[in-house]
Amino acid sequence: MEYGMDFTAMYGVYLADNGTCAPCAWAAPNCYSCHNLNATCTACTQGFVLVGSECQPCADANCLRCEGSPQNCTDSCQPSADWVLDPSSRGCVPCGVGNCTQCAAPNKCEWCQAGFRLTKDGGCEQCSVEHCDNCIEDARTCMPMGCAPAFRLNDATGTLCNHCTVPKCLGCLVATDVCSGCEASWAMQG
Repeated sequence: MEYGMDFTAMYGVYLADNGTCAPCAWAAPNCYSCHNLNATCTACTQGFVLVGSECQPCADANCLRCEGSPQNCTDSCQPSADWVLDPSSRGCVPCGVGNCTQCAAPNKCEWCQAGFRLTKDGGCEQCSVEHCDNCIEDARTCMPMGCAPAFRLNDATGTLCNHCTVPKCLGCLVATDVCSGCEASWAMQG
């Protein structure tokens, strides 16, 4: 074995006696690794659990990994803003927070969609500043660089995102009449 490691199987193959990698041809479908003597499955692919010599799907289709039985979800749900692992039931449950892009726990958001801010209790509150993608405090102040593309924060108040005045401009960081980036197929002049 190279580097002193003993890998009997990895990635749907096993190390044959002749030193080559051979497929787990006789192993169960969705088998991730098998024993090199008889190709008995020893681990299953993501979303499946080994029960006896078979890989069975986790009971919750959104579960990444279950152990021991299809009902015992032990790893996060499929990456989604809509689902999250419930520690008490060990299953995937709806996030329960609207406008959330990454859920941390049931009814608790970690990241909100553009135009919303994360509240202390894990909710998502809409920014009250028009054209603001990233607001702070009580949703009435846009963060520096927080305006939507083609808008610039009014430095005097922090409560107004002004539209860039240059046609085909994606951003105006310095002033509304100074373009910092153009739409596709357009280039800055000068």
